Parts: sequence; structure tokens; C-alpha cells
Amino acid sequence: MSDKTKKELLIEVRNLNKKVKKLESESNKSISREFNLLFETGKLLSSTLDIRTIYQMMYQTLSKIMDCDELFISSFDPKDNLIKYEFLMDKRGKENIDVSSIPPIPLAPEGYGIQSQAIRSRQSIIMNDYQQHFKKVITSYSIKNDGQLYSSTGTEDFFKPNSAMIIPMKLENRVLGVIQIFSGRKKAYTQKHMKFAESLIHLVALAYNNALLYRDAKKEIRVRQAAEEKLKQTVKEKEMLVKEVHHRVKNNLQVISSLLKLQSSYLHDPEAAEYLTVSRNRVKAMSLIHEKLYKTTDSGKINFEQYVTQLADHLYNVYGVSKDRIKINLSINDIYLDIDTAIPCGLLINELVSNAFKHAFPDGRDGKINIELCNINGDYFLSVEDDGIGIPDGLDVYNTPSLGMQLIIMLSEQLEGEFTAGNETGFKFTIKFSPF
Repeated sequence: MSDKTKKELLIEVRNLNKKVKKLESESNKSISREFNLLFETGKLLSSTLDIRTIYQMMYQTLSKIMDCDELFISSFDPKDNLIKYEFLMDKRGKENIDVSSIPPIPLAPEGYGIQSQAIRSRQSIIMNDYQQHFKKVITSYSIKNDGQLYSSTGTEDFFKPNSAMIIPMKLENRVLGVIQIFSGRKKAYTQKHMKFAESLIHLVALAYNNALLYRDAKKEIRVRQAAEEKLKQTVKEKEMLVKEVHHRVKNNLQVISSLLKLQSSYLHDPEAAEYLTVSRNRVKAMSLIHEKLYKTTDSGKINFEQYVTQLADHLYNVYGVSKDRIKINLSINDIYLDIDTAIPCGLLINELVSNAFKHAFPDGRDGKINIELCNINGDYFLSVEDDGIGIPDGLDVYNTPSLGMQLIIMLSEQLEGEFTAGNETGFKFTIKFSPF
């Protein structure tokens, strides 16, 4: 080999090395650019929960690296095996194209349907001869120059893609949808383009899943809020209905009380008149409870201390007893009772205080009556005690023909309570019961 030939060969090798280094430099720059682009896009994707914004970011990023004349995005429902178009954008910037008119597509059998193949295989597909495939398509969708979406048969004047990439949007073991990227150029896509698109779509899948979770959470919140509002309205209506019932019961009881009072005015037998007065007091005791329930904001429970105070004032008035002569002391702190508990408790207090007024303090004697209701470890303790003369020796309060005492025993049984009654400083009644 001559020196000249060697020299020429050496020059060619040097030029070849320069070209290799240049290609390596350009490749490194391209890789660095793509990496930075993915990094920046990833940051932007993580900052939004709006699905349309996520799709727009993907389109903009893809357009910086490869042809993206049209972008179709579909979601996949594995329960019903349906593919549904979600988003369509083209190079003219049309981004509000309505795809709702496109019906969902059933997942095609093995070997049919580009999107179905991508979903089944979970692999990306590059088609640089797309028109050959397009001729086999019975119905497709594309965008005319006016930016509107039309159904086409492949023979009309629509955008005709020559290259396509179909990439499944995957997250872990799930296929969330399919991304279709189209170009009017032939052989527009390479394996390098596919790798970049797959990396980007993985980021999109993460953002898309977060957006779906956010959307579903908002929907669930709206559903719950609507249910809560409906429930509140129903509860309000029920409360109004219950209040109306209490109001009517109170009115009916007042009518009964007035009839008893009217009837007693025609009686000349003091004992018979007394029976009517006692009955009227019992009716009044129940009427006061319904009145309190009608007026309270909590239609289920009443402030029992306020109720007993009103009941005591009524009994003072009926029996003409001075508060200075017989003092009633209440020890009922912040206790609220429902109607099933309040009525028997109220009737018990009515009977015991009425008996004390009539029998415990004869000949104008002064005295006091202590009424206490407390809650100890979930059990209620009600006691009514006076410092009067007590009951006669030898009287068995548990076996007495007295209607009042029989009523006290019956009410105690209604409360499913345990009671004791007898003389101490005067007469004392105590019952222990649990709330219903």
C-alpha cells in the first residue's frame, strides 16, 4: 500500500471518527432533552387533577418530539369490556372536539381491532403502513378542516394518516386505556419514538389515575351531601310531624282535663270530686310532657328539671298549698328524658307529691319535699322524700288497696325498675331503673 493510499485512509478514519463523535453528541443531547422534557412534564402532571389538562399536556409534549397530527385517547372499562373515546386533538389545536357522539366499542375478539390488540397484548404497536390497515376499517372517525368530528369510511376527503402508534396506558397490572398517535407522513415513527411515548404515557397514567380517584371522591362527596341533605329534610319533616302529634295530644289532654274539671263542679260528693281532681292532675302531668316536647328543639327528649318545676307549680295551685309552708327542693341536674321514660317518671312524682300535699302535713303543718333524680354509671335513681308524718304503722305499701299506690307499683314495673318505699324522716320512695 502506497504512502498516499495510507494517508487517504487515515483521513477517512479521522472523518469517520468525527462523524461518530458528532452522532454520539447529538444522541446524548437528544437523550438529555427528552429526559428533561419528561421530568418537566412529570412535574406539571403531578400538579393537576383535571383530566383534560393532563391530556393537553401529553399532546404538547409529544408534539415536541414527534409528529402528532392527531391524538385519540380512549378509556377501557374491564368490567364491561368497553372502549370509550375520551379526548381528541389535532395539529390545528382543536381541543374541544365533542367525542360523546362516538359510541363505546366492545373489546374485539383475538386478532381484530388495533385498540383491542393493544389492550389484550399490553404491548405498543407501530404501524408505518396505516393506510393499508385503514382500507379494512368499516367505520372510523376523523376531523375535517372545519375542526368537526365526522364518521368516515376511508373514501371521503378526511385526514388520512400514514403512520400510527397505538400504546396501551397501563398502571401496574391494569390497562386504563389506549393512546393513538397519528402522522400524515409515511414511516414517521421509530422504536425511539415509541420508548419516549411509553415513558410519557406511564407518567400520564399515574396522573390520570389520581385524577380519576379525585373525580370519584368528589362524586362520592356530592352523593353523600345530597343524601345528607335529603336525610336532613326528611328528619326535619319528621320532627315537624312529631311536634304536631305532641301538640295535638297536649290539646286533647287539656280537653280531657277541662271536662274532668267541669264534671267535678257538678258533683256534691267531696270524695267523688276528689277522685276527679286526682285524675285531672294525672292528665295534666302527661299533658305537660307533650307540651315540653312540642316546644323543645330536640323533639325526642325534655329537660326534666324544667318539667318537674312546672308540674310542682300546677300541684301547688290545684291543692292551694303555699310554697312557704311546704317547700319542694329539686336536685335534678341537666337530665333529659325521652317520652317513654318521662311519662312514668312524671306520673310517679305527681302521685307522690299529691299524696304528700294531702296526707303528710296535717293541720297546716310546715314541711319540705325533696325530689332527686341522678344518673350513676348509666342507671337512674329517682327519689321523692318528705319530712311529714309518714304512713301508718303496719301498712304494707306493696299490698295496699290504694289506687295511688297501685298506680305507683304499675309505673315502677313500666320502668322495669326496682323500688323501695317506707318511713324514714317521713315517707321516702326510691326507684332505680335503666333508660330504654
